Amino acid sequence: REIAQAHCSRCHVIGDFNTMGGISSTPSFPLLVNAIPGWEERFSTFYTRRPHPAVVRMEGIAPPLEQPYVAAPVDLKLSDVDAIVSFARTLKK
Repeated sequence: REIAQAHCSRCHVIGDFNTMGGISSTPSFPLLVNAIPGWEERFSTFYTRRPHPAVVRMEGIAPPLEQPYVAAPVDLKLSDVDAIVSFARTLKK
């Protein structure tokens, strides 16, 4: 939850922490977890999915595209991704 609050909540609603936050064009974590089949795979690979490569830098993984970051970059490790997926599991109804 702490990693999602610190990094993901700037674009996504992640739960009761920021129900009125995020960007309106981004899906909320509860929506993704409860309405999208294969949500765990999507969460586990989010950093490879657009628009994330424009913002997220993964430790030890080269970005899929060499381009300047469009916003302050988010620096994560694979263990952080595992923690985000674990938090997302708590949102499943």
